Amino acid sequence: MVAIHAIADLGPAFLEVRGSLVLRQARRLSDYLNHPDPMLELDGGGMRFPTSKGWDDWEEVEGLSLNRNRVVIALPVDEVDPGPDPTLLVPARQVRVKLVCQGLQVTGFATVPLQATISSFIHESNARFLAVKNARLTPTVRGYVPENLDTIHGFCVVNREHIVACVETRPVMQQSPARSASQETD
Repeated sequence: MVAIHAIADLGPAFLEVRGSLVLRQARRLSDYLNHPDPMLELDGGGMRFPTSKGWDDWEEVEGLSLNRNRVVIALPVDEVDPGPDPTLLVPARQVRVKLVCQGLQVTGFATVPLQATISSFIHESNARFLAVKNARLTPTVRGYVPENLDTIHGFCVVNREHIVACVETRPVMQQSPARSASQETD
């Protein structure tokens, strides 16, 4: 059983959900989320909605069916390393990414085939969700994403249908002090 925290798209707002998934046959979380069944079954948990004054209180539920297509982000509550994708048959590399979704952006690292970019991988992949390691969720609209999610997470999955823009980011190169001083005098 894996406890998850998810953000689902309601159109003009989000639904925040928490609950537990029963993973059968030792499948990875991303494999379970990518299953073709349209509904995701959660045991025991809660849900809440954003309001003009913040987030509502949690409504505790025994079970919840959630439309997989509407899930924007899913995070395991216990930091879980998803491990390598056993179906990835080509050499892969880690790329630093920024994924912009409605109301939030996700930065972190994704694994793509050696000759692919994050953009080409999203276009060519049949998977509904993209795994991101060392992920930081940042709201693009104040108060749109629960504050406790604006931190770094070991792993999350992002629904590729909700990605509005994506880029491979490069690490910021620090300038040498001599170069910075010479630029200031120019």
